[in-house]
Amino acid sequence: MPRRRALGLLWASGASKVVYIGDALVIPLMVIDQQWWWIITGFVLVPLIAGAILGVVLQLAHVVEGTQHPIPDTTGDMGHTWVVHEMLTTSNFARKGPLVTWYVGRLNYQVEHPPLPARVQRSLSRTERPRA
Repeated sequence: MPRRRALGLLWASGASKVVYIGDALVIPLMVIDQQWWWIITGFVLVPLIAGAILGVVLQLAHVVEGTQHPIPDTTGDMGHTWVVHEMLTTSNFARKGPLVTWYVGRLNYQVEHPPLPARVQRSLSRTERPRA
């Protein structure tokens, strides 16, 4: 990677972190009429809870019975393409649970999501949505 591009990416990364801290912490500390430690607690807990939820969702889609876990050969080749690998190592879950589907943002349709993310958002709600 050229040095100029690396410096640009580093600057953009630092700038985005400053904006995030300002947006998620500094502005609430200035605007919300609450004790500072409540705001700091929320600032810490929200990403922890979101990360735990996302971790559980991804575990439900990848570390279950029915998925394969292929191992590369000695040269590091998997013997198939990325899309085939996604199909082998991924599984849908809670397909008949509209509440789960809504809560996880349709990430329970993991087989269709990686290769066709826009299609999943547009058409699953019409074609494969479980009926209540």
